[in-house]
Amino acid sequence: MRVIAVNPVISIIEEVYKAGFKVWNKLIETSITMFTQSPKDVASGDLYTKAESIYNAIVDVTVPLATLFFIIAIYKSLSSTPPEQQARKFMLDTIKYIIILYISTQLWNVMGYVVDFSDGITTSVAGDLDSCQIPEDGNDLFDEMNNFEFSGFDILDIGGSIADLFKDLFLLIVYFVGGLASIFILGAAGITVIGVAFQRIIKPLVIMPFGAIVLGIGSCSGEGERMMWHFGKSFLAFCISGAFMVAAIKIGNSLITDYELPTNDVSGSIKAILLIVKVDLSAIVITGLLKSMDGIVAKAFG
Repeated sequence: MRVIAVNPVISIIEEVYKAGFKVWNKLIETSITMFTQSPKDVASGDLYTKAESIYNAIVDVTVPLATLFFIIAIYKSLSSTPPEQQARKFMLDTIKYIIILYISTQLWNVMGYVVDFSDGITTSVAGDLDSCQIPEDGNDLFDEMNNFEFSGFDILDIGGSIADLFKDLFLLIVYFVGGLASIFILGAAGITVIGVAFQRIIKPLVIMPFGAIVLGIGSCSGEGERMMWHFGKSFLAFCISGAFMVAAIKIGNSLITDYELPTNDVSGSIKAILLIVKVDLSAIVITGLLKSMDGIVAKAFG
């Protein structure tokens, strides 16, 4: 039986896959940099400086707000607290008011310390974090594709030759469609990952300027205290989320690296499909883990 090589066709299909790989590799590389980068250093510190300028524009409301809600707290204490407990409640509210006034003079630095603390944890978790990139050279899928050859026609077995031809065409179609699917999957996964990375950077910078307002409201008993503590926990969660994201990437990538799909026991189109799934699986798993991290962090610091 004569055999016809189709290397040019396979080369074109390989380029389709490489396009998807390049999109994923570039986006995941940028995302990992953002997950491990301090919000203070993004865009050469310009974003952090802008957040500080917004904070400075509204920080003067802290003392008036704290005084207003301190008066409200005193009124509530006098109207709802038994007489024998009013002196104690007044003393506690006064101490809290004084502490809030002191913290208000150092609030930006305090939030900066939280950022630095979270950055240290993220750096420790990251360690020798690899790039999670999909290799273009030495890829099992490409090795298998390069072994593909069209079966020729045997004049003595026309029926069998036609059947082999259809099998070969189907396998080529599987490779090509798989390449198009990989571009979509890896592109969508990469966009999702970098979107999560941007949110991890932006969220703490967005809420930092309004810490002064929340601190002032904290002078009020009950709802004000709960609001202040919820703000503090949420801010810590946003800052430390980078460590959660890095851990998700490391563990997810290790799982895919260590787990081998059973491609040695099959052949033909089934093996092609498994190899295509294998090259996309890392992106799928990592993206799913990162998307779930927001909910996990919210529950952990809720």
